[in-house]
Amino acid sequence: MSAEALTACLAISHAHARLSLLIENDLGAFHGLGFGDFVLLHRLGSAPAGRLAMPELASALGMSLSALTRAVIPLEKIGLVMRDTEKTHSQDQGRRDAVIHPAGQRLMQEATLTVGAICSTAMRAIEVDRLRDLQKTLSALHVQQARQR
Repeated sequence: MSAEALTACLAISHAHARLSLLIENDLGAFHGLGFGDFVLLHRLGSAPAGRLAMPELASALGMSLSALTRAVIPLEKIGLVMRDTEKTHSQDQGRRDAVIHPAGQRLMQEATLTVGAICSTAMRAIEVDRLRDLQKTLSALHVQQARQR
């Protein structure tokens, strides 16, 4: 099975690279965002109250905490997100959160329309049921990877 697994992983990687490039080009041209910036804003914008603990956000994005901090700083400088110390939970004293600003939320919503259109075009040849199966398969791959750490 290792040859099939390698072929599948390479196909996933190649598809990701092509799709990322398509999305990156339009996000940059229309919204001034990179794909990584969009993914970060989308995750924050989808969180309750637009707020997530930095370690939780880093894990959700598949990056280290230091890489997340490096990604947040430029977005913070232009007023799209902020890092905040949440003081409402005594057990989480000093917990650092990333919080999306209203400007970041608006930009994320506008960019979501652009990314959604690209994804719809890219996936139009795949039947809806097969897309659902693909999502389940990719989720299982993620769960497997998380268990091995």
